[in-house]
Amino acid sequence: MTTHLDDRRIFADVETTGIHYHEGHKIVEVGLVEMINGRLTGRKFHEYVDPQRDVPEEAWEIHKLTRSDCIERGGGQIFADIVPRMLEFIAGSRLIAHNAPFDVGFIGDELKGLGQPTLVEMGIPFTCTLALARAKYGQGATLDQLNRRLLGDAQIEREAHGALLDSEILAAVYQVMTIEQTRMVFDNRVVLAGPKLTPERVSVNPGSLKRTLLTGEDRERHEKLCQRIRKASGGACLSDAFEM
Repeated sequence: MTTHLDDRRIFADVETTGIHYHEGHKIVEVGLVEMINGRLTGRKFHEYVDPQRDVPEEAWEIHKLTRSDCIERGGGQIFADIVPRMLEFIAGSRLIAHNAPFDVGFIGDELKGLGQPTLVEMGIPFTCTLALARAKYGQGATLDQLNRRLLGDAQIEREAHGALLDSEILAAVYQVMTIEQTRMVFDNRVVLAGPKLTPERVSVNPGSLKRTLLTGEDRERHEKLCQRIRKASGGACLSDAFEM
């Protein structure tokens, strides 16, 4: 099946030695997670690299990585060593990152230092979920805040920032942020969904759907979700109009 740009998204995060690459700070870890047709595929790209400089204490406080850690976990490789595989993984996709100018900027600076075009110059489109979240929820839009707010009981715990872990959290948060479904997938077939989705537009082979009975735990989790919806919407929850 041919995968188009709109169908493939790569969630990205980088950990660095500092905030500003123009001050000489470098990448220490790269994490990428693939999603196709709204589904996580399980394909991931994760590498540690030697930044070839010290890691200041303020950066260590965030990701808990020293230069020695990066050398040991990455086998001594530097950023140039991972570029071919990283670009191959990103190719043909839209990049999604939380505060994308930071991640895209750092990757671009590293590529530029190797005499290669930046991601922007390559024409790779990207989406900033920080901007999306601020437009939708206001200022409480850090990844930690969205993790707690949108994932609730299913939030992903973390003690320190990590490029791969943060990419996985972002992918989960993004799925909730974009819950307005525009497509459905049956048997690997994409069916566009609109305001008038009819049985004629969604054809499912007989016997391909399984009936599952709700458990007490399912009902409890559903009620907790409804409570969060009521709180966010001022008391209204569509599910209250249905019997379970």
